[in-house]
Amino acid sequence: PESIYSSEAVVSTQSTGYPSSAVKEKVVEEVNKQKGTSGGEEDAGSWTIERIRDNYLKVHIYFEELSTLEMERHPSYLISNLIGDVGGQLGLLLGMNICSLVQFTDYIIRFSFFKGFMRVLRYYKAKKRGK
Repeated sequence: PESIYSSEAVVSTQSTGYPSSAVKEKVVEEVNKQKGTSGGEEDAGSWTIERIRDNYLKVHIYFEELSTLEMERHPSYLISNLIGDVGGQLGLLLGMNICSLVQFTDYIIRFSFFKGFMRVLRYYKAKKRGK
């Protein structure tokens, strides 16, 4: 079965500086704690707000719709169904033909028997009259 997938995406972007000024001290402190640095300006390995803004990115992805629609195409009438239907119809017609053949044979036998019986009856009647 052939599947068809369709997707539409609406992309919109919005950007702000990360971290914001309201939480920048806390972020610097957390990053330095995770990295194991002191956080002082004199330490070369410490993470400053400029270094965090250059190296960190916070991404939020939102979807317009939380549900998806998947459509698949399937043939409604398969070739095997067609063969089965044609075979069934032929079987039905053949069965009816056999029934008709039996009825026709019965008719011929009855008609022949009746005609023969009538001949015999006429023969005996004629013989009786001739006596």
